[in-house]
Amino acid sequence: MFSNIFTKSPAMIAVFVTANSGFVTWMFADAVKSCIFTM
Repeated sequence: MFSNIFTKSPAMIAVFVTANSGFVTWMFADAVKSCIFTM
């Protein structure tokens, strides 16, 4: 499903990768915050 979009638009790949890494960073920070609050 996504491969059609990505072959047409390399910019979409860049946006997706950037958003994905940002999301991972946010999730990691959220998990660390949860651990601190639990302790």
